[in-house]
Amino acid sequence: MLLGRRLSINGALAGEAPRAEALPADAPLVSTGREHGRDDLASRPLVVSEARAQSASVVAWARCGVDHEAARHLGPRDKRAREGVQRGRRIDAMGTHQTFDPFLEAPVAERVRQLCAQRGAYGVYVEGPVEHGFGAGMVRRHDAAMNHLMTGGRFGRHEDPSKVMSRINLFRSVFFEHSEVQLPGIEPVLESSEFASAAAELTGRPLVRPTMLYANILLPGQELPLHTDTPEYRGLDKWKVPEWFLVVMHHSGLFESHRKHVTAGVAFFNDCEGGDFVFYPDGPDAAPATVSPRFNTAIHLDVDGTFHGVDRVGGDDAPPPPVEPGATLTFSDADERWHLAKDGEELASYGWPEVRLSVQWKANCYRDEDEVALVASGADALTQEAVIDRLVEDLRARGRIDERPDDDALARLLVEAYVRFPGA
Repeated sequence: MLLGRRLSINGALAGEAPRAEALPADAPLVSTGREHGRDDLASRPLVVSEARAQSASVVAWARCGVDHEAARHLGPRDKRAREGVQRGRRIDAMGTHQTFDPFLEAPVAERVRQLCAQRGAYGVYVEGPVEHGFGAGMVRRHDAAMNHLMTGGRFGRHEDPSKVMSRINLFRSVFFEHSEVQLPGIEPVLESSEFASAAAELTGRPLVRPTMLYANILLPGQELPLHTDTPEYRGLDKWKVPEWFLVVMHHSGLFESHRKHVTAGVAFFNDCEGGDFVFYPDGPDAAPATVSPRFNTAIHLDVDGTFHGVDRVGGDDAPPPPVEPGATLTFSDADERWHLAKDGEELASYGWPEVRLSVQWKANCYRDEDEVALVASGADALTQEAVIDRLVEDLRARGRIDERPDDDALARLLVEAYVRFPGA
C-alpha cells in the first residue's frame, strides 16, 4: 500500500486537479512528458529482435561481466514478450516527493560547486564484475544494466553494448560515509534541514540520520538507466552482499520487517543541456515525471521504492563519450575544464556547461530511539543464506521452480522473477 500523501509539485493531493499557479519563467518544472508525446514510449513493451540479439557486439561488456548475459537474454526476452509473460513484481513507493528552488543560499551553492570541482579525480561507477560469492560475474547493478541493454532505455534506443557501457558508466566521488566527512565544507548539503524535514514527513519517522553523501557527474552522451536504489536491511547491506541482491529483496516484499527506512535528496549544482531527472511518482505503470537539473535546485523522494533515472546529457543525438573502466575525471583550475583520462592519457575535456553535476544525500529514518537501538544492536539480523532459502521457497510456491537451480542460474532468475521495470 502507499504510505503518506502523494503531492504534486504545487502540493495538490493525488487524485485532485493540480492548482494552477503562476510560475516564473525560470522555475523548475516537473513534467509528465505528455506534452512531448513521450508517455507511449515510456510505457509500451519494447521488443528486441532475435536478429539484433545475434548481431549485437558485446566485446566491451566483457570487462563488466555482462557479455554472456547479452547473448543469453536478448533473444529469450523477445520470446517472452511475444508470449505475454510478465517479468517480476511491482513495487510500491512511499507517496510524496518535494522539490526545492532555491535549495541553498546562492553563495553557498556556488561554494558547493567549487568544492565538487576541487575534490580531485572522480572514478567510474563500474570497474568490473563482482568476482566472488553468490552471483559472481554479475555487475553491482546487474538488474538495471541488463534491463537498459535489453530495452534500450525508456526511449528504446538500441546500440552496440560497448556504446551502452560508455553511456551508463558515470563518475562518482563519495563525500560522507560511515560517519566520516571526506570533503570538509560540504556540511550545508549534509546537514540540510530541507532534506531532513522532507525525510521525516515522507517516512513518518522523526529521527533522521544522514548516512551518505556523494556526487555523480555525467558527460555529454551519458544517461542513467531506470532503477530503484539499493536498500539496506538489518544484517545485510551493500558491503556484505551484491547490490542487485538487496534490490531483489526489496522488490520481493518478503523482508519488509527488517528493511531500514531510507530516503534521498538529489541536489543539482550545474546547468546543462538534457540530463533531466526522470522518476515515476505514481508507480511504474503510470506516466513518468521529469525535473530539469538546474543549478541550486533539488528534489527529495523515496528512491528505494520509486523508479528513477537520468535522460541523456547533451541531447538525444549526443554520441557516447570515450569512457571505459579505469577512466578518471578531474577538474583543472587552469582552463576551468573537466579532463577525462585513463592511464595518464587524456581522452577528452569538457566545459562546465557540458557536464551534469548532482549531489545525492541519503539518510536513515527512525521512529524513536528504541528503533535506533534495535538497528544498532544487530539483533534478529538477516543472513544471505536465510534470505536465499526464503526466496527459493517463494519461487517454488509460485511455480517458478521445482528443484533449486545452481547459484549462477538462481542469481539471474531472482532478478528476472522479482524486479519488474516500467514498461515490462
